[in-house]
Amino acid sequence: MSPSKLWNRNFTILWVGLLQSYLGDAFLNIGIMWLMLELTGSAVIVSTLIILENTPKVFGPLAGVVVDRSDKKTLLIFSDLVRGAVLLVLFLLYISHRLTVWEVYVGVAILGLFAVFYGPALQVALPKLVPPKSLTQANSLVQGGQQLAMIVGASLAGVVLAAFGSDMALLVDGLSFVACGLMLFAVGFPKESGATGMNTEEVLQDLKEGLRYFGQAREVLLITIIAFVINAVLGPVNVVFPIFAKDVLGGGVEAFGFLASAVGVGMLLGNVVVAGIGDRISYAQSIAIGLIMMVLTLAALGLSRSVVEALIATGTLGLATPFIQVALVSRLQRSVPDSIQGRVFATLGSVVALAFPVSAAIAGQMLELFPVAVFFFASAFGILVVAVTWLARYGVKA
Repeated sequence: MSPSKLWNRNFTILWVGLLQSYLGDAFLNIGIMWLMLELTGSAVIVSTLIILENTPKVFGPLAGVVVDRSDKKTLLIFSDLVRGAVLLVLFLLYISHRLTVWEVYVGVAILGLFAVFYGPALQVALPKLVPPKSLTQANSLVQGGQQLAMIVGASLAGVVLAAFGSDMALLVDGLSFVACGLMLFAVGFPKESGATGMNTEEVLQDLKEGLRYFGQAREVLLITIIAFVINAVLGPVNVVFPIFAKDVLGGGVEAFGFLASAVGVGMLLGNVVVAGIGDRISYAQSIAIGLIMMVLTLAALGLSRSVVEALIATGTLGLATPFIQVALVSRLQRSVPDSIQGRVFATLGSVVALAFPVSAAIAGQMLELFPVAVFFFASAFGILVVAVTWLARYGVKA
């Protein structure tokens, strides 16, 4: 039976568990980088961590098969408890002065691997925990909670880790994973039916079926392209914004920090707005609004010459993102058959993940040859092409 209200017992427990887990992630994002710098003093080591964390995403299509063939509650709990155990082991090794770089590498790779399963499993399970009419609000609350946790957690982590040491990030995030896993035991996930087991021949057949679905479902393919392009535009922020802050705005690291924070604050506000709107506008209208806002704000960034102008533009860029992200996820949750949703979300995640290194490399080359403004104008043009394609295909009725 479908829940009658959004803030029912199951969704509330899930949301609180995720919120405190995301807060722990904010600690780890900052703490593990400082920890490795303290251990090695090497920037190469730090970049290797990022590569190891993201490499497992190439296995997204296969992970999607596992998600579709597994009990979602069991998979979510197991993933949380394993990741929590990995971080707590690393913490114990550190305080006993036995932690090595290779152990951190292995730990980060395991975290990245289980994240590949966790995201799709959560996206598949969420629609079963809330009323159909509240799905958009639920997705907005989950994404908004993540943004809130990252904004608050980053500031809080700086204070706590400065006082107690960067190794505390391992402890805090490890405990947050364990807490989330234990809380999920109390969530009443609906019983599932369908394919189970991991027979090699059947798994390969499911993998082929999932990839074939992308070729046949044109709307899903277009959604994947849109998600890739958006991530490609937003991905190189860490490459472009430092140079933008220094060379164009005439600021320093503080200006860069303000720009990054403005994006986060804008995304949080956008999730609040989208949650408030709910299904009063169609998903096609929501995506159209987000795309148009992105075109305008990227063009505005190309024209910005002051910190205030840039902050308004970057904040609006963040604000536009949930109009697209939430609508895309909600649409897939509602339109893709349950039996294949894991493969769709996991494959989508893999494709989108590839956008970051590709776009970062392109951005780096562009910044060597052209002024920063050219990058923003080129990005605006790319999003404009997507917006025109979207409006030509779906208009604002879907």
